[in-house]
Amino acid sequence: MQRIEDIPQFIGYEDRANNQYCLDIQNVRILRTAIEILGFFGLLFFNIVTLGAFTCVGCYLQEKKIEELKSKIKNPDREIKYKWIPPVFIKPGSSGNPIPCKYSDDIARKVMENKTEMPELIKASFSWAFDDIRTRKKEAVLNHGEQIYFTGKDDGKFPFKNNMDAVHHWMVYLLIKNAGIDFGCDGVTPVLSFNDKIKIGNSVACHVEKKNSDPHVFFLHHDSWSPDPKKIPAGIDPVSVKYILEEFSNNPMALSHLENLLLQALLPLNNAHLTAAEQYIEQKGEDNKKVKNAYILITEMGKTIGQNFSELLLDEWKNIANNPSEIPVKPKKAYGLKRKITNFSAIKNPEDTWVAKIKKKALNILKMIGLVAAGFCTLGFVPLYYLSIRKKEMNKIKTGQTNDSAQKIKIFPDYKYTKAKNDPEAVKGNQAELEKYLKTFAPDTNLSSLKTLDPLMKGAFIETFDELVRIGKEAPGDLVFNAGAKILEQRQVLTGWEYTYAENRKALYQLMAYKLIYNAVLKTDSEGESRLYFNDTLSVGNSSPCNIPISSSSVTFFRNSDDWTPKNDMTMRLGVEPVHVKWILEKLKNTHRGIEELEILLVSPLIPKDHISLKNIQYTLSELPEESKLLISAYELLSDLAVTIGKNYENEFYSLWEKKANDKIAEPLLKEEIGISPDSLKKEVDWTPSVILEVIDYPILELVKTQTLLAPVWHDIHKYRVNKNISSQGTLPKTHEKSLEILSAQYYWVHVEIKNSGCLFSAFSIYLFQAAEKYGDMEPDKIREALAVYLEKLCLLKSDHQISEADSDTLDLFRIEIEQSTLYKKFEADQNLRPVLKEKPAWTIQEYIHWLKTEKSPSKKQERHRYDMGELELLLFSKVFKIGIHVFTTGEDFRLDQGLMMPKKTYGPNTKEKMILLNHPGFSFFVLMPKLRPPESFQGEENIISALKHNSDFWKKNNGIEWGHSLIIPA
Repeated sequence: MQRIEDIPQFIGYEDRANNQYCLDIQNVRILRTAIEILGFFGLLFFNIVTLGAFTCVGCYLQEKKIEELKSKIKNPDREIKYKWIPPVFIKPGSSGNPIPCKYSDDIARKVMENKTEMPELIKASFSWAFDDIRTRKKEAVLNHGEQIYFTGKDDGKFPFKNNMDAVHHWMVYLLIKNAGIDFGCDGVTPVLSFNDKIKIGNSVACHVEKKNSDPHVFFLHHDSWSPDPKKIPAGIDPVSVKYILEEFSNNPMALSHLENLLLQALLPLNNAHLTAAEQYIEQKGEDNKKVKNAYILITEMGKTIGQNFSELLLDEWKNIANNPSEIPVKPKKAYGLKRKITNFSAIKNPEDTWVAKIKKKALNILKMIGLVAAGFCTLGFVPLYYLSIRKKEMNKIKTGQTNDSAQKIKIFPDYKYTKAKNDPEAVKGNQAELEKYLKTFAPDTNLSSLKTLDPLMKGAFIETFDELVRIGKEAPGDLVFNAGAKILEQRQVLTGWEYTYAENRKALYQLMAYKLIYNAVLKTDSEGESRLYFNDTLSVGNSSPCNIPISSSSVTFFRNSDDWTPKNDMTMRLGVEPVHVKWILEKLKNTHRGIEELEILLVSPLIPKDHISLKNIQYTLSELPEESKLLISAYELLSDLAVTIGKNYENEFYSLWEKKANDKIAEPLLKEEIGISPDSLKKEVDWTPSVILEVIDYPILELVKTQTLLAPVWHDIHKYRVNKNISSQGTLPKTHEKSLEILSAQYYWVHVEIKNSGCLFSAFSIYLFQAAEKYGDMEPDKIREALAVYLEKLCLLKSDHQISEADSDTLDLFRIEIEQSTLYKKFEADQNLRPVLKEKPAWTIQEYIHWLKTEKSPSKKQERHRYDMGELELLLFSKVFKIGIHVFTTGEDFRLDQGLMMPKKTYGPNTKEKMILLNHPGFSFFVLMPKLRPPESFQGEENIISALKHNSDFWKKNNGIEWGHSLIIPA
């Protein structure tokens, strides 16, 4: 049908009526177009509004659901807050700048310089402080009156405690004043250094507040000066005191005021100097504040030392205060000052920071925008973006996680044992048995009046030791334990020292811990927590581990801190669970042989390997799953506890070990032989330096020349070596200088650096290329390249699926060795001296190969230098070059081979030609060669004459050459 406006005769018609009609037609056209446009946009607008509305409803429902799910997550510690206690004073610009010990006189030097143990230093310092006060501080009333250490009849307190404390404060003052400042490996964290052996650091306290509970106090650094967190919650701060005293080196007046405050208990009340000191610290000023802080910190440390070394100090008081006629100065109240710590209300959770608040407000604003009509155009997009964010949180909730910042503050690891419904809240103990332990060490002390665990622990040690010795005598074939002094023997490995019979010592600690728990009383404390009580007040409990965030990482503390809690041992992040052991023991009592088998497991290091009792336990572990689970749990928990007890009471137990283990002849049981067996020594093979290194220009001919020189004498070394037989095997000294003195009787030694390659690769190069005609032919870099090529070949074979099973095992071995040698995990300090756990991932094999070729460490991983090499490179070198490497280690036993001193530690095949090294931990390596007789003493056999001449020309002429000198290459 034709439209009206399209009829030709109406176009351009000039009649007025017709014009009006044409105008109406035009309006209809415009209106229709507008309706079409509005209809299209209306439909689009309706869809957006509908989408936004439904999305808003979805957001609301999902938000509600998330909150419901969160409320179902049991997390009673969501309200936890924490704060670090910063050091009182750190000298600006002091980071990395050590301060040497400045001994004030010969007495100070004699007291501090050669001490190796803290108790030994404290003992000597006490007499020093006592005499120093009497000599230098004439106004202080201090004499040898024995009443000073007498206790009251009823309360057991010391009436003259203030006088005793003054001496303890002065002792701390003298020690810190003469000490120096050293730094950790990070070059940032300062520690107080009394000498080369004894160092202490700031406690670095962290306070954790839990809702409706008292704050818990933890120390990141723990040593023999660390105080009881409940008594000194800020910890100790000896480094700050040292820096303050350094500041006072140019301010004798401030130093004098500090000294008078420390000795105030010994000064008359109307002493003008004391009055001036008290007025001085009340005035405003930087130096006034430093005197006040130094006084507070020293008194805190004096109090700590008085508690930590109470028995030792009391014995010293009894030795020095032995005059019954002299009367100590009348005790008076000290001028009390305490450190002020910011209240918890000022500490905010991470979720309360301004960034978090802005984020929260921004999210709320975005939600409101979606509800406002003017924002309908974006309504469909903002909530959808919001939904995508919330979806991640939903996924985490499904897996038991949460993105709530408050919950990040405290993450509790799982316990090894979970309390069952039938585990009792209270279990009776055997107080008579505990009393017997106590009487063994402290016969005049009653269990009910015991105030510290030390006497009970020492008594339990003695009882357990004597019981094991008795069983060892009665049934020597069933259990091997005696009073052999050798149980204290230590051996040195490349990274430090370890006890040769550590497992035997641990067995005693395991059995001792078991007996103490078995006889303790289980009950709940005032807060409803289960604990083990030894009397009405002394108790131990589960460590209750807690992760506190530090920067991007976290550190583990323990909410419960007692004598059985690990002291910052990062290998035991789960802590110990003595309460759980008690519950397991109650269950094992109801099994057939559970308790008996547990006792056997605990002392298994003392039982011969093939004993029937251990085989019977294997049946239980394999055939009785429920009993097996209990046995394993109890054993693991007691094993952890034994390690902790051994470390916490290391000094106390060591003195007991020395007293009890006094048999010089008896041998402890050692199930695993250390070193190499005689059988393996007989199976010697020739060294064939035929490394598969076709891809590089390797100087293989130099190796052949060296092997030609070495083989004739090494194949019958005892015929040609100097006739200086050693009659008995022994132990090398702990220093390399003295070790070399002993080894020099039979060996030449060299310690130089070849072409900036470090001492280990220099030693490799000197040995392999000793036949070189000129210095330039010694190629340490070629050795590095050879090791890299060897690993590359293994990796290539594996990627092509052509690797043999033996080579695959070798590659896995080196992958693990590389990871262990390059993984970095250490606590350092940030600019505010807060502890930060620095973790860097381990290297891959490819990264290690690249480092061997270029000496470039991978980015963002631990750097490795040419002087950082050790066991990994020894293993790899011996594997590639197919030669046996024998390593003496300072402080470690050596064996004898027909009177020739030889190391016990070996790497690689047992070749007739041997590379001999001396290692001084810290990765310092010396290359050694046996001394041979002069070539003139032999006739004929030209190859032997050449070998002996080379020994004289090369090794004798280079003997004893140290770092910084050049090798002498024979003409």
